[in-house]
Amino acid sequence: MNNKKLLVGCLALLMGVVSQTIFADAGDWIIRARAIDIDPDYDSGDATLTDIATGTETKLDDSEVSVDNQYTLDIDITYMITKHIGLELLLDLSSTHDVYAKGNALKALVGGGEKLLSAQVLPPTLFLQYHILPDGKFFRPYIGIGLNYTVFFDEKLTNTAKTRLGATSLDMDSSFGVAGQVGFDFDIGHDIFLNLDVKYIDIDSEATFKAFGETVDVDYDVSIDPWVFGIGIGKRF
Repeated sequence: MNNKKLLVGCLALLMGVVSQTIFADAGDWIIRARAIDIDPDYDSGDATLTDIATGTETKLDDSEVSVDNQYTLDIDITYMITKHIGLELLLDLSSTHDVYAKGNALKALVGGGEKLLSAQVLPPTLFLQYHILPDGKFFRPYIGIGLNYTVFFDEKLTNTAKTRLGATSLDMDSSFGVAGQVGFDFDIGHDIFLNLDVKYIDIDSEATFKAFGETVDVDYDVSIDPWVFGIGIGKRF
């Protein structure tokens, strides 16, 4: 009889522990804030030069550019549809990325490794997440797939580009692309947790400017495609 009572007591205690360790359930909100490293996996291809007077196009071989990495902050807001399924809106703060001469032909025109332009980047992304272990006591991984929209603004040509290429009228197209993520939440109590998160975002843009006394349009198809590494904290509401 005592053994039965002990067994019932243990089961009740176990159920109580499990009920307290549920991370999130349908209708809950989660907010995370992170410090992030945006590390572009870039590929620009060569510049296309278009003679404005005749419309003749020419490829400038070995004229690739590179894109630098940046550090900033991001915030995400997640609504739990079920305890396994969440909908996350990622709101990175805007970051400034610089573009440098990489190809030898371009370096010959502007100088080795010279910065050509910079732009502010704002990449809101909507993720559909699957939380693999929502009842985990300490460790709760998740994966997600989403849709990104990136806006480029405050585009600026450097003095080097202006003086050595005669560059003017810079414009960078906005971008739609897919995104993926893997993340981990580590419980530290009181509905607060440590978060580690890795994302890959498909970002492509066409950068266009005029050059050589505004006689030529210069076009670059740039795949930025950054890996985004983040660490931060979150809270469930």
